[in-house]
Amino acid sequence: MEELDKKIAEWVGLKDFGIYADHAGDYYYMQFPEPDQNVAYYRGQAFHLSLDACFKYIVPKLGYKEILLVPRPTTEESWSCWIGKFGIGQGTMPEAVAEGFETPALAFCKAVEKLIDKE
Repeated sequence: MEELDKKIAEWVGLKDFGIYADHAGDYYYMQFPEPDQNVAYYRGQAFHLSLDACFKYIVPKLGYKEILLVPRPTTEESWSCWIGKFGIGQGTMPEAVAEGFETPALAFCKAVEKLIDKE
């Protein structure tokens, strides 16, 4: 997941960031300078673990695209994410779809990755 977080961080324009794992190696933190403040740092969960971080840093880059996160009840919890411009009666299709992920943040990040890959 570290590569996914790095790819998204670069896409949103974050510079000088680092991704660190906890002592168990599976709980990632990101640290980078806040875009509008040279001295303040964001230090918190990596994008794929935190919807808060996703909405603070990724959503503004998406512009006016709509985001739909849907839990899918299966034998294990599963989340899907659609990103695009949807309109009732317009027959529009999502620009990116990611389905079958453990958390909403991971599903969102995977959909964003698909948008990045299309550019």
